[in-house]
Amino acid sequence: MFICGKKKLKAAFTLVELLVALMVGSIVLAAAAAMASAMSSGKAATEQMNRSAAYVGQLGIRLSDAVMRAESIAARVGGVELGYSGGQTVAIYTDDTQRIVMEDSGGMTAYYSDPSQANVAISAVSPDRVTVAFDLTENGQSQTYRMTMAKRGGV
Repeated sequence: MFICGKKKLKAAFTLVELLVALMVGSIVLAAAAAMASAMSSGKAATEQMNRSAAYVGQLGIRLSDAVMRAESIAARVGGVELGYSGGQTVAIYTDDTQRIVMEDSGGMTAYYSDPSQANVAISAVSPDRVTVAFDLTENGQSQTYRMTMAKRGGV
């Protein structure tokens, strides 16, 4: 259509403008995807650290209680044996799968383990103290935990 001898141009985007807009949009979407991936990895790492902290806390409470109430502590292969009044005993040791095992003379057995647990060592360091040490791997880094528990009246 001609007006006053001139051709009327329709308002539209050029091919170059569309390509530039598409490239800017792609960069923004790629940045958003990278940020979402990083946030997901951070969340998984935080959850693993929280699980490990809860495991170490629970293990410390259970083992400390058992050792504190014991009347005697004796070394045994792979761990210790705790003696209580009335002849009851509890063996605390590690098995072949790196689990910490608490087995009492009444037939009750409890297993404590974390999927990243390794190098478990349980020993009587004195007639009054027990030490439990193990490694937990979190986010590719290994952390060694060492707990020392004393029986009531122990020094």
